[in-house]
Amino acid sequence: MSASGAAHSADLRSPPCPTAPTASPRSSAPHPTASTRAVRNGIERASKTLRHIDWFEITRVRGRAKDGRVEHFRVGLKVGFRLEDE
Repeated sequence: MSASGAAHSADLRSPPCPTAPTASPRSSAPHPTASTRAVRNGIERASKTLRHIDWFEITRVRGRAKDGRVEHFRVGLKVGFRLEDE
């Protein structure tokens, strides 16, 4: 049986990465940013209780600022996974 489900992640905070640029001067591949780290943390966390994760979708990116600086990012995710046959 092949079906998909979706789950929203909980609090996926990631501290800011103030020194990393968003792209390398020699490559178009982006450096890990706080939001990409939050996505990776969310997928790793979801994979502890879900198997067969196939895809994810970022539903929103939020954050908190303090004293004129980004304190942390929050990323909302939808996670797609396959159900196992019984």
